[in-house]
Amino acid sequence: MQRSFAVDNSRFLASNVQPAPFCTKEINLLLAQILDTRPTTLYVRNSAQFGLVDVSAPLLSSAPLHRLAAYLAEKNGCEKNERVKKTGDVETVQYFQGIGLVDDFYLSLVSWSSKYNRRAVALGPNLYFWGGSSDGIDELKLEKYQLGHITCISYSRRDILLVCTARSYVVVYSQLLQKIVATTYLAGAYICCAEWLGNTNNVFAGNDKGTVYCLQVSEREIVVRRRIEFHQQQICGLALNQAMTTLAVGSNDNKCSLWDISNLALPVHQFTLNHSAAVKALAFCPWSPGLLASGGGRKDRTIRFWHTRTGTLVRQIPTDYQITSLVWCRSRREFAAILGAGRTGSSTDILRIYTYPGLNCKRQASAKTNLRAVSSAVSPDGNSMCAAFSDSTIRGYNLWNPAQRELREAGDYGSSILNAVEKSWGIAPGIR
Repeated sequence: MQRSFAVDNSRFLASNVQPAPFCTKEINLLLAQILDTRPTTLYVRNSAQFGLVDVSAPLLSSAPLHRLAAYLAEKNGCEKNERVKKTGDVETVQYFQGIGLVDDFYLSLVSWSSKYNRRAVALGPNLYFWGGSSDGIDELKLEKYQLGHITCISYSRRDILLVCTARSYVVVYSQLLQKIVATTYLAGAYICCAEWLGNTNNVFAGNDKGTVYCLQVSEREIVVRRRIEFHQQQICGLALNQAMTTLAVGSNDNKCSLWDISNLALPVHQFTLNHSAAVKALAFCPWSPGLLASGGGRKDRTIRFWHTRTGTLVRQIPTDYQITSLVWCRSRREFAAILGAGRTGSSTDILRIYTYPGLNCKRQASAKTNLRAVSSAVSPDGNSMCAAFSDSTIRGYNLWNPAQRELREAGDYGSSILNAVEKSWGIAPGIR
């Protein structure tokens, strides 16, 4: 059953006001009851300045959501990394405190609906939704079905939310009907990541054994159309180009494979791209179709750029962090890197925005302590994102101003030959 919880804006405090102490017997009893529970919840505070949420003042918290327990306060630091030249900060405009988030780099626990502009986060075995037309937070409890904790969630461009669990179940949740409409069991493994094939009911899903499924999903059933058996370890990331003809698959075997999926019934392997650690972060460039960015894990910490029509490595930039996800700007020659665990002694950056092809860090978001991003999702317009972190917080960022457009001619591939190859494919002159 789905429950909604309204947010009481009148209870928010200014940043210079300390929370009042709890002194009544009723409040003390309430606190005692809460301390004896195992809440899986979110804390939220609206912001009049942004129309969303920020962290400049203490947060209203409830644990569970229908009980007011305490006010929490957090203020992000902006410690600089002297090794990277930066020109500004990316401000946190949304902040939730979750309890029960599974701190696992290989899972996909956040998704953003392009149809309803709803965000979802998986906390243990349950789901929480916010945004869109709802003023509060909606809760979908799956723990009663004993499916295990959630390992992957992914919104389609239509009505469907795909939910995958640690006990190998795949669940289809209808946003319109607000109920589960189909389930299936994929024996022997669980799904870690998923990528929908455009505006269709087909979705690619990678499991913890190295298999990629092509699933056909409807409100009646889930059908396995095709399996791709190539990687030897867990599938960490999936990405599709804009034409929906090339699939990139990242794995814990330190490889990314590229597949021609023009014929879904017969995917054709094209290239294998090597890293030195797991490959979770994958993103095709929206204004340069043959360009793929990939990010490596803890023993790699490098962002690489590939010409996908030839499998050529064209650029790379080392970082001090494992790379959780990558997001290309649709209107500027920039990209964002959402960061995982850093090296000992590194700065506390959790997000950086770089130029391309210059690879200069322009802006960043930092935290007071070392955090790693576990999972992230991008807004429908591509200008904002939200990410779940190892401290169970879910933070939102406005990455780019959609009114600013600066797409200009640039050597995207670091080679006149490769640039000529791309132009021969008919790249739109208004973009290049």
